[in-house]
Amino acid sequence: MPYRVKRGVVLVLSAPVDKLLGFLEDATARAGLPFFTVTSGVEGAHRENSLHYEARALDVRNKNWKPAQIQIAYARLAEIRDRDKQPLRFLPETDHLHIEWRG
Repeated sequence: MPYRVKRGVVLVLSAPVDKLLGFLEDATARAGLPFFTVTSGVEGAHRENSLHYEARALDVRNKNWKPAQIQIAYARLAEIRDRDKQPLRFLPETDHLHIEWRG
């Protein structure tokens, strides 16, 4: 399994979450990054109207990732989004990746 789920995270395996996990697996592998940990699903405190609450957004990280590596992963996700015309959105974060399914 190329990803782990942090204890306490509620990961609803909806179709959007399944797609997000696949995109994240592809992007992190292409960026040469090791496994990632899902740190937020539908639980937790998020901004109002967050797609986390609809099981359409995830936060992931790896404690060993450097900010530059996170930026490489964002670039790989952008390539996937643009190449395949996927309704993905990323919010800039410094210590983790945030990805949303906007479709």
